[in-house]
Order: sequence, then C-alpha cells, then structure tokens
Amino acid sequence: MKTMKSSRYAKCMVAGLLVCGLFAGSAIAASLPPSQVANIAVNNDSAGDFLTLNWSTGEQNIGLLQFDLSAYAGKTVGNATLNLYHQYNGTPGAEFDLFQNTSGWSSTISAWSSAPNYNSSSAVALNIADSQAGIWRSVDVTSAINAWTSGSQANYGWTFKRVDQSSPIAYFSATTNIYGGFAPTLSITAVPEPETYAMLLAGLGLLGCVARRRKTS
Repeated sequence: MKTMKSSRYAKCMVAGLLVCGLFAGSAIAASLPPSQVANIAVNNDSAGDFLTLNWSTGEQNIGLLQFDLSAYAGKTVGNATLNLYHQYNGTPGAEFDLFQNTSGWSSTISAWSSAPNYNSSSAVALNIADSQAGIWRSVDVTSAINAWTSGSQANYGWTFKRVDQSSPIAYFSATTNIYGGFAPTLSITAVPEPETYAMLLAGLGLLGCVARRRKTS
C-alpha cells in the first residue's frame, strides 16, 4: 500500500515540476541574430562588415539592421535589448540614434538614394560618454519591438546613425568579422501567455496535493 502511495506521490511531483519547468522555459530570453544588415555612405560607398565607420574622406554613412520577429507576432515582449559591438575608435560625447524605418531595403544596397525612409523622431538614443572601444553597448528597444510584434507598425528595421555630427568616426560591427568584431544581437523576453499561468497554477496545485497527502499519510 505504501508503495502505491509513493508511486502516486512521485507521479504527482513529476507532473508539477514539468509544468513549472514549462513556465520557466517560456520566460527565458532568446538572443536573435539580425536577418539583414548594411552600411551605405553619401557617395555610395559601403562596408559589409560595419554598420558605421570612419571613411578617410569623413563622409556621412549610416547603418541598417533588421531582425525577424515573426515568432513573436501578436505577443507582448516584456524586455528587448539591442546589443551593438563598438569595435574601433573611442568617441566620447558621441550620440548615435536608432530610427524606425518606414520603407523596405536590401542588404545589397549600393546607393545612398536607395536608403529607406525612417521616422524623423528617434526611437532610441545611444549616448557614448567614454572613450572605450572593443566593447558591447546596449540599449532598451522594448517599445519599438512591441510596436512591431503587435502589428501597429511594419517591421522594416532601424537606421542607425550618429546625430551630433555627420561622420560617425566610431566603427560599429555589422558582422562577426575577421577584424575582431561581432554581429549585433537582440535579446528578447516575451511575456508568458495566460494559458502558461494556468499551467503553472495547475502544477502548483499538484505540488500542494503532494504536500497535503504527505501530512495525512
């Protein structure tokens, strides 16, 4: 008889732990690579390994990046962080902004005139107060990501550019490249769906059942 009860307790405990595990897994942040990246300069130069860079002529250039968010369509994102690798040239006092694009573009872009349109107001500002390079710089992009996942705005990605002067000076990596750079990443944590909470409660209920039966046995 005790063996049968122990077996029931064990099954109940395993079921509860599995449900709790499902809940915990649903809240784990995913790290997404960009679906496409590009760089374009005013005189139609481009550099595939960098979002922005310091051309010898000092010309203005911008970075373009986009992430595939189809897996999050219709979902609410609790937190989203864009991570950019600042590869070369410390630029204290620099401000780089992200602008949400309003038209499509291609990673094979080869002309400044083909750069996408974007909102005039920046979505996020990245202010660089130090002179470090070879480090990651991160910005909170939760609001922008939710605008895309909710469908209220079309996802054409971002234009990334320096706004306090025309030449970026700083090299931000677009790819994991031979020069020691790393591709951008987007860290996302989605808010669990209501049914996930229901499963958690069910699992906790099973665990409570085990505890009560142990007390009465």
